[in-house]
Amino acid sequence: MVLKGILVTIATLLLLTDSSQSGNDDGCKPAPPSGCVYKVTDNLPTVICNNLNLKAIPTCLPGKTHPKKLIINGNNISQITSIRYDTLEYLYIESDNVLNIVLYAFGHLSNLTVLSLRNNFITDIQRDTFIGLTHLKELYLTNNSIKTLPHHAFFYLPQLKILEINKNSIASISDGAFANLTVLSELNLRDNKLIAVPKFNNTRLDLDILNLGQNKLTEIPHEPFKTLKYLKTLYLDDNEIITLPHSAFWGLDHLKLLHLENNQLSHIWYHLFLDPWESLLEVYLHNNNIAELNPIQLPWKQLHVVTLDDNHWLCTCKTVWMKSLRAVIDNSTSIMYVKVFF
Repeated sequence: MVLKGILVTIATLLLLTDSSQSGNDDGCKPAPPSGCVYKVTDNLPTVICNNLNLKAIPTCLPGKTHPKKLIINGNNISQITSIRYDTLEYLYIESDNVLNIVLYAFGHLSNLTVLSLRNNFITDIQRDTFIGLTHLKELYLTNNSIKTLPHHAFFYLPQLKILEINKNSIASISDGAFANLTVLSELNLRDNKLIAVPKFNNTRLDLDILNLGQNKLTEIPHEPFKTLKYLKTLYLDDNEIITLPHSAFWGLDHLKLLHLENNQLSHIWYHLFLDPWESLLEVYLHNNNIAELNPIQLPWKQLHVVTLDDNHWLCTCKTVWMKSLRAVIDNSTSIMYVKVFF
């Protein structure tokens, strides 16, 4: 009987510990913040705690039903500690002045599918930062202060489909940073400080969209995207790329949209677009330093969009054909920007 009483006491203590954060305010202490609002949006029980100057994630929330969506924006939460609302599917902690995420902070959120940490001051991502988020599909880290992505940074997110880390200060990405993201379809690294294309050679990714625009890239290595064979959209615009090797796009047999505008390209190799030749629909080359272009370098008749304006075209025997460019396209290109002045 004594042993039985001890076991019951232990079980009760464990239950109380596990219920330290509750979405049900009936008997929960301390009481939920007075400004937090419970409502049902899109058939989801939702709690909104915006602009309340909260210093931490509340341990109790209003409502008679455990929330599936929690929005805590515009507060002053410098550190994210353990969150135990295990019914959550959507969690927004945006513009909260977050500096640090305690390891295993999300360890109880196995049902979470969307996590947004936009507009904070997070500087560090570790391998264990997102452990427990086994069903997460979308992760938004836009506009933080992240400087590097370590090996296996997102290893515990096997269901992730969308990863946005744009508008940070990322200067280096370790090999294997994207390992285990086998269903990732969109990777946004725009507006960082990358000086080299991340290495995808040892990572199995089925990306549809890769955005490397607005970084500090000056060159593209040999076959950098060959393992991304299903890539459909590639952004390399607004960098400082001077030249592209002829093998830059080898392996991209399904590429449809290619953004190379606002760089310093001066030369286009004859076979640069050989692999995506049959799939390519849109090519953006405006605002570069291109001086010459051969009529056989692009699949003109299948292209929907080509932009060539604001380059440094020369009047030579190699470029005189461009005066009749529209005739070459034969009206099959729906949008065309070509300003060629000789």
